[in-house]
Amino acid sequence: MYKSLRSTHHFAAAPSVIYNMLATAEGHTAMTGAPTEMDATVGGAFSGFGGMLSAVNLELVPNKRIVQMWRAGDWPAGHHSTVTYELSPSADGTTMAFTQTGIPDAQFHDISHGWQEHYWDKMTAATAK
Repeated sequence: MYKSLRSTHHFAAAPSVIYNMLATAEGHTAMTGAPTEMDATVGGAFSGFGGMLSAVNLELVPNKRIVQMWRAGDWPAGHHSTVTYELSPSADGTTMAFTQTGIPDAQFHDISHGWQEHYWDKMTAATAK
């Protein structure tokens, strides 16, 4: 069985800043503190956290939407999930709607905590005014 994770986050930075953190190797590395390799084109590969994460960019709409096919290194062979970030400008930054579908049940707890620790907390700190 598989689960889905949905959340909404607010960051005190423009959508272009948030997009850069999520869709470029330089931005992702600076935000997470972990080496990242990313071909920032549709169909381009993405690898992070020492190869523990791999993905392929399915859709890239600058400053608005990112869709990626993700895979954690300890997932069942050949299994991928779909990650979607929807970015909207707000009065004082960006509101991001996040969805990840197809998370293996056994990894759901670790994945949901990993997003908080390795992404949302770091993105909030990086964009705090």
